[in-house]
Amino acid sequence: MVSPPRNFLYPALLLLLAEEPRHGYLLCDALSNLGLGRMDRPSVYRALAELEGDGLVRSWDAAPTAGSTRHVHAVTPQGEQALEAWMSIVSRERNSLELVLQRYWYTNARRLEGMGIDARAPGADSSVTAGHPDRFEVKADRSSLTVEARSNVGPIAFSATSLDGWIDVELQDGLVAKDTMPAARLEVRVTELTSGNAIYDAELLRRVDARRYPVVTVELRSLHHMGEGNCYRVDGDVTLHGITQRVGGVITATAHERRRRGFKRPEQIDRSMIVAGAQVFDISRFDMAVPTMPLFKIYPDVRLRLHLEADQTTEPQLSP
Repeated sequence: MVSPPRNFLYPALLLLLAEEPRHGYLLCDALSNLGLGRMDRPSVYRALAELEGDGLVRSWDAAPTAGSTRHVHAVTPQGEQALEAWMSIVSRERNSLELVLQRYWYTNARRLEGMGIDARAPGADSSVTAGHPDRFEVKADRSSLTVEARSNVGPIAFSATSLDGWIDVELQDGLVAKDTMPAARLEVRVTELTSGNAIYDAELLRRVDARRYPVVTVELRSLHHMGEGNCYRVDGDVTLHGITQRVGGVITATAHERRRRGFKRPEQIDRSMIVAGAQVFDISRFDMAVPTMPLFKIYPDVRLRLHLEADQTTEPQLSP
């Protein structure tokens, strides 16, 4: 069994070499692009020698095109197996770190409450009372979904602002009322996801099969309070590429209100909700091949960033 790596240098090198064979001098910059910090060449070459000694990497001298001969490194079948085992460990570590963060948010919310500090977002509505669900309609012009992907040419972000959907929720003091279960549905047209690069966009739409599956839907299934603030653990069904999978994550959600005085008319109260969150998402779970072209490849783990604003459509209930 492969033990957890002492640092990420060895699995990172295997990952880079699994993508494509590389010269040793190019690996330093590639490692920096993974966010692992600056790696000095002696450390990289020592690690490559150790990996090659373990049979996880092989190397050869490439025919010189200009200047001196370049030493090329590539991953072996044994290296690919080790990489898979290491990535499984990394995935478990990521899940553990997410749990640590969730417990920290919960503890921090209780600490702030004990200090007499409101742990809700600034501007939270304190006059909404629980008792019945209110309908909030998603406002496309104030909402966005960003898909941040990694590729062998660098990070790529696909964004969409044509979100549609609704939230049915009971509120109390600007937060989701305890012991209630909201309902929500969100739809995103995949044809609206754009990176600003026509080639990348066309390849994404081809892989998603946008003609057959033009819409991605998300339906809320459960919501759990994380402390006394506006942070929640949510689970929902995501339907992408004709396949539905249960996906979990953490969001913040807060209700806000704005009072408007009309001329010779009763005071009007406009209420809205702001929902935000980010979650790593594995698109391979949806039987969808990751976009790949000659010299271009997107990796299956993408990060979703959601900013959702919704306006209340039902008549609000005021505190007595």
